[in-house]
Amino acid sequence: MARRSKSVDKERVETAWRNIFVQAGILK
Repeated sequence: MARRSKSVDKERVETAWRNIFVQAGILK
């Protein structure tokens, strides 16, 4: 279960960073 939680958190963090970069206009 711990691994699953970490995987989900990692995915959420990566998605959040991606959204930030997209909003910043770095990724199109």
